[in-house]
Amino acid sequence: MHKIKPFEDLTFHDDFMFGLVMQDKEICREALECLLGKSIQKIEYTEPSCTYSTARLMKR
Repeated sequence: MHKIKPFEDLTFHDDFMFGLVMQDKEICREALECLLGKSIQKIEYTEPSCTYSTARLMKR
């Protein structure tokens, strides 16, 4: 079982925080530009990632 971290202890490396940060297009663009060292003009989102159990529930 996973221990739940306090919100204040989360970093960019935590899956939850990464997903939360990447939901904001401007922050997402700035983070990707920093990581890739390239200018990004437009951000487009595809379907959000989900686990097998979530995907199964979505089909109902």
